[in-house]
Amino acid sequence: MITARDLLLEAKHLLALPQSTRTETRRRTIISRSYYAAYHHLQAHEIGERYRRSGTEKTGMHRAFLNYLGSIRDPDVNYAHRILNDLYEWRVRADYWLRYTVPVGTDQQCWEDAETLMLEILPA
Repeated sequence: MITARDLLLEAKHLLALPQSTRTETRRRTIISRSYYAAYHHLQAHEIGERYRRSGTEKTGMHRAFLNYLGSIRDPDVNYAHRILNDLYEWRVRADYWLRYTVPVGTDQQCWEDAETLMLEILPA
């Protein structure tokens, strides 16, 4: 079994590799791992438990969870929502838009955003 923190650490490990070996494929992997680390962190957080109890429609689970987060009137949850939404958009580009070139540095920013969300905004 792995945790959200394990996913974030894997992305950090890939970021630590020399820039010359951080191919676009690797940058895309870092973005995806960063998103899933933040997503699973929030799912395991108390906010994720409230979401599951809400009975919100599960079709399109990631988008439904983002919509749920966006409906909560709490500054920390709103901030986490904005970060997770941005990570989601980058993850979609990284995983599905193969003709799109992921800019250098996007992987680092996504990892930093996921870490901030997990350790500072809504820690476990």
